[in-house]
Amino acid sequence: DFVWKNHANDPRLFIILRQLGGSLPSHKTEAFLKKVLDEGPGRDAQAAAAYNLARYYATLAHAHQRSQQIKQKEQE
Repeated sequence: DFVWKNHANDPRLFIILRQLGGSLPSHKTEAFLKKVLDEGPGRDAQAAAAYNLARYYATLAHAHQRSQQIKQKEQE
């Protein structure tokens, strides 16, 4: 909420979106990316949010897969 409130129209928003796209999974990160996608200040920001939301979901899937591999090794 703080970032959105203070940086929604900031050109550096794209840098924030890029960083969040590859970050560790969190509900706040996902919510922020979705908010920019839905309410972004322009089509460029919304497109960047869509792209980085896809990157975020790929990171989430990878983290889940890695967690499953670790759990499987522990059971062996």
